[in-house]
Amino acid sequence: MRLLLLFSLSFNLAIAQYTYVPLQSSLGQYVERLEILGYSDNMGSSFVKPYRREYAYSLIQKADSVQSNWRSQRNKLKVSDVQGQMNTGKGILRYFYTNKRDIYSYQSKDFDFFVNPVIYGAVGQRQGYNLNNKYIKENAYQNSRGLNVRGRVGNRIGYFTEVIDNQFVPDVYISNYIQTYQVVPGENFLKTFKTRGYDFATVKGYIDIKAHKNIQVQFGRDRNFWGQGQSSLILSDFATDYLFLKVQTTIWKIEYTNLYTQLVDFRYNKPDAIGAYPRKYATFHRLGYNVTKNINIGLSECVVAASHNPNGRRGFELEYLNPVIFYRSVEQYIGSPDNSFLNADATIRIAKRFKLHGQFVLDDYNVGNRKYGKGWWGNKYAYQVGIKYINVLGIKNLDIATEYSRIRPYVFGHYNTSANYAHYNQYLGHYLGANAHEIVGTLFYTPLKNVECELIISYAQYGANKNDRYEYGTNIFASNNLKFQDYNNVTLQGILTEITFIYFRTSYEVFPNVYLDAIARIRLEEDGYFIKNEVSLSLMTGLRVNFEPRRYKF
Repeated sequence: MRLLLLFSLSFNLAIAQYTYVPLQSSLGQYVERLEILGYSDNMGSSFVKPYRREYAYSLIQKADSVQSNWRSQRNKLKVSDVQGQMNTGKGILRYFYTNKRDIYSYQSKDFDFFVNPVIYGAVGQRQGYNLNNKYIKENAYQNSRGLNVRGRVGNRIGYFTEVIDNQFVPDVYISNYIQTYQVVPGENFLKTFKTRGYDFATVKGYIDIKAHKNIQVQFGRDRNFWGQGQSSLILSDFATDYLFLKVQTTIWKIEYTNLYTQLVDFRYNKPDAIGAYPRKYATFHRLGYNVTKNINIGLSECVVAASHNPNGRRGFELEYLNPVIFYRSVEQYIGSPDNSFLNADATIRIAKRFKLHGQFVLDDYNVGNRKYGKGWWGNKYAYQVGIKYINVLGIKNLDIATEYSRIRPYVFGHYNTSANYAHYNQYLGHYLGANAHEIVGTLFYTPLKNVECELIISYAQYGANKNDRYEYGTNIFASNNLKFQDYNNVTLQGILTEITFIYFRTSYEVFPNVYLDAIARIRLEEDGYFIKNEVSLSLMTGLRVNFEPRRYKF
């Protein structure tokens, strides 16, 4: 009996360690609150997201052993790959949902896989002003369907792949964004659908390799998020998926992450004769140190290198393959053709109720220019501070958070527009770009069994250009050579523009990963000159299966 129990536990741990929890999912939010409650040994494992399923399972298992409830049981089912109670169906039905979670699964000692449909159907109404300043009030919808497959091969390799076909008529402000940038936020190639909608595919996949007990390797196409807040300055998940290689090494109190990415310098209306879109490459590394089990600090770097520059095609810069070197020095050594950043971050857990977090991004800074005047355009930096509070005032399952971000003009931009901090015409850092600030408040509450509520309220300001001749520092897609002035630059210079965003979602989980949703969005964007006065409202209801809807907060 003891041998059987030992085998069961070892089998459990072996197959629970592969693939990752989806970004921005309710499951990820639950894992984060378990960290704050003290079930994690340190606060550094969660900075580089998405969460590994192995890590999520370990926290949920600890919480369930202390105080088992329906929420811990439901989430443990989502991340555990141990066979559950067998389906008692007859005929062909006995082959489906054998573990009460996956529509089809197969498990053996050397190989397993799990297959699930991906479905999202939503209908509702949208209204607001389009780019022609015409007020629209009409029906909106989204129709998404696809499939995902994940599993393992042997004891070291995991895999995940997903393909989803989407058609939607989105909120008016989202349509305005698509018409401006020619991409769906968070997606890539699109086609128009009928007269008002858009058609696009979501395709991702990766392999996950445990190269050593201290080294994890992931290669494929997906998104990454570095941070502890609702958004991130260092690396956010606002942009679409990209090809990457990630290596995570954990030794003692140190966590070292290398991330190599291939990005796309999207060009709208590219002639077919030109061939593929130009590529660009971003390389990251982060050294995290667990000062105590409640404090983690980190230093990181990023360098964006275009595959071509004004002097011609360049190709990939091999110097940046070095996993343990100071990238800024290398970038200077080869002639400073690239866009590099130095970052710092800190996370602090307090009383198993609070999490404080902060980020600082240094794009460029020159102390010597102070003697010539204040506000030199090249002093480019940004910071973010935030706090999360769980079980607010003793109310179980009520979590709130707030964060503030401030970004000086011209941060993330470059004189070579192909080296800006963007991918497929979408920001890799904060969604506002630069020359902006924002305060965000979030609430997540599970008042009843299988019911969850999410509320996001944000207020942001940015400085828009006063004319087409000069750049005031918000648009990172423009060359820094078009800067408005060398000195006396201040954050929010230009036409002060305000954005107010409200998002509310309530969901009922009918079965594991099957939800009924009601979603409302309100977005207002206006400036004091009445050049821009956009209002967008929507209300949607829908059904989703193994699908994580985007908030579209921008």
